[in-house]
Amino acid sequence: MALETSSGAGSVALAEGGKLLSRRRFSADQQHAGELLVVMDELTRIQGWKPIDINHLYVSAGPGSFTGIRIAVTCAKAMSFAGSVKIVAVPSTDVRVLNAEGKDSQVPYAAVVIDAKRKGVYVCLYKRIFEGKRQEELDTRGLVPGYRCLLEPQVMRAEEVLERVQRPIYLLGDGLRFHGEKLKGEGVFWLGEEYWEPDAANVLRCGWLRAEAGLFTPAGELTPIYLRRPEAVERWEKLHGEE
Repeated sequence: MALETSSGAGSVALAEGGKLLSRRRFSADQQHAGELLVVMDELTRIQGWKPIDINHLYVSAGPGSFTGIRIAVTCAKAMSFAGSVKIVAVPSTDVRVLNAEGKDSQVPYAAVVIDAKRKGVYVCLYKRIFEGKRQEELDTRGLVPGYRCLLEPQVMRAEEVLERVQRPIYLLGDGLRFHGEKLKGEGVFWLGEEYWEPDAANVLRCGWLRAEAGLFTPAGELTPIYLRRPEAVERWEKLHGEE
């Protein structure tokens, strides 16, 4: 089972042996708390499965929505502690970049740009590995189907992004919505908004490769990939000091 709650739109996917069986999006944005368990239950019932039949759980672990990611991480930990399910944490930028496949397979570079608030963005840069290339040229973190990560996820000012990426490049992610004027230039192309949101089906693709490589995360060590502290924490420290 794969969980995607790192953005406003949530979804769950179910698979057997790496083959997608079913996938469902939540009925509306920001419904992670109300619909995650409901959708998980519905998909397993349709297959005639019980929760104990799930042996792998792939979680889109961030960066992205602080609240959404915590909900999925908490759910994954509970399932692992209650049974024998193994967890794979998948960077949410890896999940999103796979959307670029549907646009133009010949574009060599793609960058995921996610709004990080406070005038910043999360950025991750990828190079497309075309058919016929050797397996060792793929992402050695490995594991993004058809892509190699050139720039690990990090927070920067929006105006810095185009200084750090190769061109021609495709950009995708909700960072374009909030910082678009700073993300335009020669050789810079935007994917349409229909390509911006992550999807549980892609969490499944990335998670399966990691599971095949034995890259599981113990439940006690599973933490969200935030890259920066929540805004509420920084406001508290500003008002009250670090104590």
